[in-house]
Amino acid sequence: MFFSTRGDIVYEAAKADLTVQDVQQHVDFGKNLTLYTAVNGEYYVPEADVPLVKVVMPAGMYTIEQMQSNLFFDAGNTRYIPEKDGSKIYTDSKRSLQVDQEQNWMSYSDPAALPDGDSTPAKDALEAVEFVNNHGGWNGTYRLAATEEGRQDRKVSFQQYYGAYPSGSYPIMSNPQLQYGVIHLELQQGTVSSYERSLMYTNEDKSEKTIVELPGGELLKQRLAQIGSSLRIIELTPAYMPALAGEKLQLHPVWRVTLSDGSEHTLK
Repeated sequence: MFFSTRGDIVYEAAKADLTVQDVQQHVDFGKNLTLYTAVNGEYYVPEADVPLVKVVMPAGMYTIEQMQSNLFFDAGNTRYIPEKDGSKIYTDSKRSLQVDQEQNWMSYSDPAALPDGDSTPAKDALEAVEFVNNHGGWNGTYRLAATEEGRQDRKVSFQQYYGAYPSGSYPIMSNPQLQYGVIHLELQQGTVSSYERSLMYTNEDKSEKTIVELPGGELLKQRLAQIGSSLRIIELTPAYMPALAGEKLQLHPVWRVTLSDGSEHTLK
């Protein structure tokens, strides 16, 4: 049934393959969903706890040899330099690969990369995607998070997400104990000069999932009031906090609270 804007005319579709259940679903849409309250016109707070999936999945590591063969023209011509902080540097005198084995994090630098010429945000983003495709690939679902232009370079970041319809897809945050969930690149005139990412990958096909509740209602409002006492809260979104447990990666649901100065806090 279609109503006119004035409400005095009703049109009936001549051919509509709708069942009673279809009509009932449309009429009741949203009836049983969680209610949200807008705060200062900037973010929403749920009036009840929000169910999210906690995930545990097997994790593996890209080897240093794999990354060397991906990033150096002649991996056999690299030499190893140990650092005082425990990290390892591999270099062919032009490019360098630094590996932090505690964080399972790698940083690649090619300062001698020759600029190609034209550079725009769109071209640099596509070049960054192509570079990741050819040097390690994507260990999950990513979204272009930011492109920041400096005086001589452009920084491109990709944020990893987990989840799918209908439960939703949410960002995976890094933390001081485990850098994960983001890929950083720097480009000079369209050529990648720096590349940072986690060496960890996961097997989502063998994941274990359980439902947990993120707090909502008055409890969440009270905790947000404590965080937002000095700086204004501009965003509240569900997110995942990663943690390692043996050879498995755990993704714990959290609230990500973004403040007006760009800093972020988490609430469980």
